[in-house]
Amino acid sequence: MQDEGEFDALRALPVLIQVSHAREASLRRYVDGVLGWQPIGLETPGPFRARVRLTDDPAMIDETLPAVLLVDDHGVSARDAKQLARHASVSVCLWPSERDQLESVVAEVLHAHTSGPGVRVLTVGGAAGGVGATTLALTLGGISAWQGRTTLVAVNDVSFSARDVSGSALTDPALWEQATPLAGVDGCRVVHVNDGPPATRVGDLRISQSVYDMGVSHDVDVLVLRPDRAGRFALDRTTASIAIVVGSGVFSPAQIREVAGSRRVVAVEQSARVARAIAHKRIPAGLPGTWLQPLVDLVRSEVVFATG
Repeated sequence: MQDEGEFDALRALPVLIQVSHAREASLRRYVDGVLGWQPIGLETPGPFRARVRLTDDPAMIDETLPAVLLVDDHGVSARDAKQLARHASVSVCLWPSERDQLESVVAEVLHAHTSGPGVRVLTVGGAAGGVGATTLALTLGGISAWQGRTTLVAVNDVSFSARDVSGSALTDPALWEQATPLAGVDGCRVVHVNDGPPATRVGDLRISQSVYDMGVSHDVDVLVLRPDRAGRFALDRTTASIAIVVGSGVFSPAQIREVAGSRRVVAVEQSARVARAIAHKRIPAGLPGTWLQPLVDLVRSEVVFATG
């Protein structure tokens, strides 16, 4: 619940509106006439730059602004709404049935955006054991570091040697010094969470990106699977918006894509060189470029690193 001081901060709030044409007029009337906010354009300079985004399109959401996704029965799917709402700087509001709650929803998302350390969080899980979720988590963490983010990867697999910490230790403001450097990748370090998948967020302000290896889990941002029955079963039930398919199996790429529906699907080959690289703890510096390229493109193009 927000206090009066937090709602005072919402007076004349500059908001960026990016909604369908059919919804725009009524939303602007409510925002301007009822709430007294200032609907503005994306490029408005100076102190009048938008502080929050109101949109009905998940594709418009990125890390530059906290956002409220306006949802109705004919809008974004329940899976996408759940995926977006799990991040602290994105919330969901039913429109117009819950429009009287928009002010409190915006207050909450602004509070979450400004009060935490702002570490961006990506969760990676496997459809089954041994599919390569840890390898992919380390690789995505390395790619993130290559792109300029100070990145921490919390692994679940004891076969990859790294500093052991408890899940609660992730809140330690000195976590970066405790973490093991990832060989060949400046700006990325690794810890092994020794009491199960991490349940807390990173508290070291020097870390701008965290990647969590959640082990076997369907409730993640990125699902790693093989094109087999276990993978197909998990893909049919996951909340993940991205599926990474490793190698070949009983189901064809077309069959996997049919099950995936609107999710992004990225295929990577099984590789002896990848196996050797992880054995020598050189992820991703020791991986072949043909294996890395689809993942580099994925991190560049997808809004999978959300503020938590």
